[in-house]
Amino acid sequence: MIDYENEKLLSFSEAARWFAGLNGGKCTPSTVDRWTRIGVKGVLLEKVAIGSKVRTSMEACRRFIEARTLGVEKVERTEARQAADSKAAAEELEALGVK
Repeated sequence: MIDYENEKLLSFSEAARWFAGLNGGKCTPSTVDRWTRIGVKGVLLEKVAIGSKVRTSMEACRRFIEARTLGVEKVERTEARQAADSKAAAEELEALGVK
């Protein structure tokens, strides 16, 4: 899950340019969108919707590459990341009135 307060958010166009710059190849915003919806061999690129805008992050792009390189579906989270994700989920549930 993208930590939108601490990660560098990218539009799909920005992410496509970043991916293309890695190997001098081509990457389009529609390719980035497809990676967020369908993925590649079970690995999805993370995205976050903020209002009407959908973004990914620099860190999510790196996690995507790492997961694809390792050939796993999910990259292990650090304890700090897991704690932050748990806290964010608890706050979201509390805001919805779920206790």
